[in-house]
Amino acid sequence: MTRSSSYPMYKKKNDLYLDYCALPNPFSSATVFTSHYEAFPFKCTCSADVPKTIDRIPGSCADLQSVGNTRSGLYSIMGTQQVETVYCDFTKDINDPVFQKLIGYQGVKSKPVYFYAQRGQNFASTRVPIPYDNAIVNIGNGMTPSAGKFEVPVKGTYFFSFTSHVEFAPNSVNPKTRVYIYKNGNAVAISALYEVTTIPATPSYLSPITLQCMLELLPGDTIWMQMDEMTLNGKLLGTDIATIFTGWLLQEEIAIAL
Repeated sequence: MTRSSSYPMYKKKNDLYLDYCALPNPFSSATVFTSHYEAFPFKCTCSADVPKTIDRIPGSCADLQSVGNTRSGLYSIMGTQQVETVYCDFTKDINDPVFQKLIGYQGVKSKPVYFYAQRGQNFASTRVPIPYDNAIVNIGNGMTPSAGKFEVPVKGTYFFSFTSHVEFAPNSVNPKTRVYIYKNGNAVAISALYEVTTIPATPSYLSPITLQCMLELLPGDTIWMQMDEMTLNGKLLGTDIATIFTGWLLQEEIAIAL
């Protein structure tokens, strides 16, 4: 990096130019210094200013120091899975326990991922993915509403939430239903609803059903909701947008994406 000194640069009186970096401090032994050199403003490139690299994102205070950082303070480094904030004390030896102190983690994502899908019609089919009319929000384009499936775009930890109301038929005896979250064809979470009484002979007897799940997922994994059991003539209510499926990326293993 080329820079101009805040002090006058110098040349020998016989016109032999000298590297400023190698010159004595202009403020020490000034009498001797000025007797051999005369002021001459120019720019120089010092070897200490040449950019350095370790050909990867720094993963420690030692890495930061090796590329020229000398000021103690807060820095971002690449941890094993995510970006970390550390305090580097460059006044300490590299082997000193306080040379690097972990402050916390940064929620850096290579791309945002979250969706909100809803269904506006009743649904009674079992052992098939629950489809949705539309995705009000679909950042990352992982959700396909018509298929009811979410395809994971990046590796990380995800949170999913499903909510609906079950309408059992009048006079049903001990009705029940079960909904599952499926991952690649395997059930990973269940919510069951069992009524221990006979449903009154009136319509619109509704029972809420919800299910939440947190999963560590890989790119290409597929997630969907599925109802594997429903009492005869029972259904998930779709009117008033009662059936909703949401999901979002909580934390990405950002090291994989870099």
